Amino acid sequence: MQAKHVLDRFNLWLEQSDKVLEYLAIEDAINLMLGFYREIRIDDCDLANDGDMLLFQWGLEPNGLNPSFRYNLTRHLVVEKTYVDDDGEWIDDSVKQLSLTFRYISNLKLNSLNHGNQWCLHPEELEQFAHLLRTHPATLAIKHLHAQSIDLSFKHIE
Repeated sequence: MQAKHVLDRFNLWLEQSDKVLEYLAIEDAINLMLGFYREIRIDDCDLANDGDMLLFQWGLEPNGLNPSFRYNLTRHLVVEKTYVDDDGEWIDDSVKQLSLTFRYISNLKLNSLNHGNQWCLHPEELEQFAHLLRTHPATLAIKHLHAQSIDLSFKHIE
């Protein structure tokens, strides 16, 4: 599969899991993203050279008077495309991200968590990464909370 089809493929993955985006529990979201990364390879991304990774991000988002807490799982893709012109051959890298973002109304417990991120650089690291996600203080803090919003997006990053 090519990177440009990743959103459609993830939506199919979600549908086949019998889950609905708007009602996803955080544990289901973790399982979906980990399974999708484990099972679905992206042909135009070089896995061996950090072209296909998972990113976990968490922390407060300032929103004026009402900051929200963001919990994000992202598939980070570097698409390499080779071009040939009069000057020879050259490679253009473009970065694309499939992001699943949960936002929560902030509370004292969420406010006390520092923001940060963790990377899974290769599927061989997936078991350790899964353990980190499931036991991370951010995951434990939101596990039983109702998300204010859940967004799935696919973006080209400049």
